[in-house]
Amino acid sequence: MKKEIELTAKLDKKEYDNLHKFLSQKYKKVAKSKRFMVRFFKEKVDVRDPLDFRYKWTNGINEVVIKKGALGSKSREETIITLGYKNQLEHFVKLFQMLGFKEIIAVYREIEKFKGKGLEISLITAYPYYFVEVEAIDGRNRRKALKHVLGFYEKVGFKPLDKASYQSFLRKLDREVNFIFPLRESPKPLLDSPYWKKILKATIFSK
Repeated sequence: MKKEIELTAKLDKKEYDNLHKFLSQKYKKVAKSKRFMVRFFKEKVDVRDPLDFRYKWTNGINEVVIKKGALGSKSREETIITLGYKNQLEHFVKLFQMLGFKEIIAVYREIEKFKGKGLEISLITAYPYYFVEVEAIDGRNRRKALKHVLGFYEKVGFKPLDKASYQSFLRKLDREVNFIFPLRESPKPLLDSPYWKKILKATIFSK
């Protein structure tokens, strides 16, 4: 389990393009990803939930990610289980149904990731919104790592969101971009549900 020291800033399209140009010149581009992600909630979707259960599909790679700490916190604990290319989402949906979880949120993101100077910087599109996440690669010394992340933001002239502002931004994405649907116990396979078809229509899985 590692410590995640990460801060986020909202961008408009011009800011996104300018930051992309800067990162392309000064940092190493390490990945360009299309990501589909499902998060599981015990009751209703709540960005303040201190436990974050995720199933991720990134360029064909499946992962289960568990994070401890509310979204927007400066420091969170994180563990990742890599499942490879085999899609096991339906199994995890059934598992969380059995555990009594009641709601799912599904999101789609396009991400360009850069590394350098002890940082991992992700430019993210959740159309029509844009934002950047900056994470210290070594988060063992929380104070030093946080100072490093804040130093980057000061250098590029953006102000990271505080916890309340970040959670407010996520609620906006939930209302306008993401899909929320109930996780009901049902013999009907998830992939046959109207909720799932709506998600597929909006993601890279559809042609």
